[in-house]
Amino acid sequence: MKVGDLVQYIRDMPHSYAEFQTGVRQNDIGLITDALENGTTVRVKWLKNNDEHWMGKNHLEVINGRKETKSS
Repeated sequence: MKVGDLVQYIRDMPHSYAEFQTGVRQNDIGLITDALENGTTVRVKWLKNNDEHWMGKNHLEVINGRKETKSS
């Protein structure tokens, strides 16, 4: 996960009070706008309400990552 990746929230219930406060729901989509140096937390801008919040990476899944393809 890196800045600029499109991510999806994958938990069916908010994991913490902070996630509950943001109103994030399963399958919500956001854009990573910043990351902490420790590599475990990212700042996500949610597309549904344009809010930005810090979240742990373990509850997010990258949905636009580049994939390797075989060249002919």
